Amino acid sequence: MDIRTILPKASNFFITRERGIGLTRVAFGVAWAVAAWLKWQPAFINGFSDQVRGAIDGQPHIVQVWLGFWLTIVHVNPTLFAVVEASTETLLAVCFLLGLFTDVACIIGMLLALGIWSIPEAFGGPYIAGQSTDIGTAFPYIILCALLLCVHAGRYYGIDNLLASRLKRVSESEKVHEVAEEEKVPAFVGERKMSRRR
Repeated sequence: MDIRTILPKASNFFITRERGIGLTRVAFGVAWAVAAWLKWQPAFINGFSDQVRGAIDGQPHIVQVWLGFWLTIVHVNPTLFAVVEASTETLLAVCFLLGLFTDVACIIGMLLALGIWSIPEAFGGPYIAGQSTDIGTAFPYIILCALLLCVHAGRYYGIDNLLASRLKRVSESEKVHEVAEEEKVPAFVGERKMSRRR
């Protein structure tokens, strides 16, 4: 097989892969945007502690203790917790849609999704044979954030790609400047030794 026929196929594969990663990231941003919009609704903000309280019913004792702990924390200021969650999801949506600080957004998204899955979703439980059908809706968000983090999704059709190239140029110019300074130092030290000898 001729190498010239293999290279265009490989090139097309990587272009398709990049587009797929970029589109997946944007679609995930849309999902976060819809979730954020729902969180900004007054019903969610006003009933935030009720959601945590409602997750306690039917859970095993250890999960009830866990949720009770969080319920006492949320009761301090439930509106604040609801607004922080809505704001975080809005910020994540913007980051994923634009491909801006995507790696940081993935880490924050994993932590937020873990919090949602383990508190208001109560780990997806209670798990009852024949009645439980999934492990909760937030758990797949954790996995997708981890995958997008592994492939650096913001580098594909996102602002992260522009930032990385600019930061690389800045760091390279700083290295050139540092090397130039290091070259001057021995010359300066040599000049000082010569002047002492005179």
